[in-house]
Amino acid sequence: MKFEDWKIMVRESLSLNYLREKGLMIKDKLEKDFERLYFIPDFDTFSRNGEPLQQSVLFTNKELKTFSFNYTEDGKLFSIDFWHPKAKNPKPSITVYYHRGSLEDLYLVVPEIAKNPKVGIDIKSLLSMKKSEMSLTEAEGENIDITIKTPKDQLDADPEVKKIEKKTQEYDFADPDTIFDDLKTYVNLVIKGSQPSLLITGSPGVGKTHVVTELLRDSRKEFIHVKGKSTAMGMYSTLYENNGKIVVFDDCDSVFASDDTVNILKGALDSYGERNISWISSRPMKTSAGEKIPNSFTFTGSVIFISNLPQRKIDDAIKSRSFVIEVALTPEDMLKKMRKELPNVLPSVPKYLKQTALSFIERISNKTDKLELNMRTLIKAIKIIEEVDDLSVAERLIMQQCSYK
Repeated sequence: MKFEDWKIMVRESLSLNYLREKGLMIKDKLEKDFERLYFIPDFDTFSRNGEPLQQSVLFTNKELKTFSFNYTEDGKLFSIDFWHPKAKNPKPSITVYYHRGSLEDLYLVVPEIAKNPKVGIDIKSLLSMKKSEMSLTEAEGENIDITIKTPKDQLDADPEVKKIEKKTQEYDFADPDTIFDDLKTYVNLVIKGSQPSLLITGSPGVGKTHVVTELLRDSRKEFIHVKGKSTAMGMYSTLYENNGKIVVFDDCDSVFASDDTVNILKGALDSYGERNISWISSRPMKTSAGEKIPNSFTFTGSVIFISNLPQRKIDDAIKSRSFVIEVALTPEDMLKKMRKELPNVLPSVPKYLKQTALSFIERISNKTDKLELNMRTLIKAIKIIEEVDDLSVAERLIMQQCSYK
């Protein structure tokens, strides 16, 4: 049966007059706690994952304390959605699921929940307090049976959402201004020679590589930037041929799959004493110029290793040998960084096109949790907006190119 057919069936069972009566009754019960309370019957018809079809009556007051009573097609109260007054997300801050018990008790606690909707509310204590204030003899909370959930709980059954949440929860997020200031400090320590190695971890596309390479270029220090997969022999020869320089290994996470490569990296990152690196091989190694590479040498350069892995997934033996910093931003902080960096991204593109692209990213991110937010996302979106005149098509393309798979 189509969704619109369901809506028709519900409206036949729950007529507008019926919902208006429900709304008036609830308004009468709660208005004293809100001064002026407004309501809209037949506000929305919806069905969340694993829940029956529901039709809601929306309530709000002048302070935008907003909530909705949601009824099933047989006229029973199923859930109550609460929105935090300052929340911009269209999803409710929490949802209270009413199972059984006294509706009068429920009416007592709804105003308090609406003031500060959060999962950790102790309903039993709250109800007991309210009844004590009213000098009611029954001051226990067993007369009501409810469950409180967040929108996240409602999405737990979605494997795609689980995958995204797992990806974001692996990182330790930090204030963007602070973490990038700290990153610059560490890179400058390597540039000055005060520290021979730095391990940078964190989410992709936030600007780790950009900060490192810009500081190195400005310093005019000699460095080499190695990107992509590296074998143990490749890493050994790279370090030998660039001994004395700053070597930046970027997106070379494959090294952690090999004990040989890890051992070479340990030697290169070590901060104490001479860093002697060895590679015993029956096959003679040669440099790109054809010179023989010895089986061991003392490394006098510096290493900056940039990884998209979470810090907690890096071997402790690697982390203990080097300065370590994790650079990871929440989606909200990533959007702030995009706004801040927008003038510097693709300078040849007109400002209004870049702003349009960012507006599309912000709009799509409010619709879905699947959007991958990073600076590469922004660059893709700008290129699409620059070339596609039809904005509806542009939005679809941005969603396709900037979503998790």
